[in-house]
Amino acid sequence: MFDKRPTKQFYDHVYEQYRSGASPCLYSMDNLDKARRRVNLVFKTFRLWPLPKGARVLDVGCGLGYMSEALRLAGGIVTGIDFSSMAIDLARKSFPNVDFRCLSFPDELEKSDQFDIVWSVDLTIINTFDVDQIYRNLIEPCLLLLQPNGVLIIGWHTDFSGRMKSGTACWSLQTINDLKLYAGLSAPRVVDVRFSLLSKLIIIASRFFRRSIPVFFVRNRDKIQA
Repeated sequence: MFDKRPTKQFYDHVYEQYRSGASPCLYSMDNLDKARRRVNLVFKTFRLWPLPKGARVLDVGCGLGYMSEALRLAGGIVTGIDFSSMAIDLARKSFPNVDFRCLSFPDELEKSDQFDIVWSVDLTIINTFDVDQIYRNLIEPCLLLLQPNGVLIIGWHTDFSGRMKSGTACWSLQTINDLKLYAGLSAPRVVDVRFSLLSKLIIIASRFFRRSIPVFFVRNRDKIQA
């Protein structure tokens, strides 16, 4: 089990370095074109496109806000949250049409807020192999924030080795299967390819060559994913 949670001060320092130009941000998307492509591919892969008019979207761990803005451009009314005040300050200046809030998930988020989609990619609190922690710290709180028929989207980088790699818990296929059974997540999908069979082949290759790739999962609030 691994449960390393960098502090708010750590991330504030990272984003301060980014703002000063001293170093790139390794913890957050910082390319809008890439963010828009990724959002569009995820929505198409999981048949969420087009978004219903007025769909409310929550971006958990929004970082610099590029994914939040991509979700807005896809048609969502977006709230982006992050516990780093520095990240939120940068995001607000870059993307003023997104509602950015500095708060800790889930404790400081109003329980009355309800969303059609909750989006979370590479969130630190699920950097663990403990399936129960992943469920309790992210999946369960997100399900409580979803409207009926709302959808949770989770993205994670892994080489499927079941080992730590550069500080990241690379979930094994067994861990992913446990998440499917325990938490109702879908099978992992590589959204850069159209067909599920090709996605499975890429996952096998990633596991064989130990190359980390981004995979995505969904969970509908009201049903277990197939």
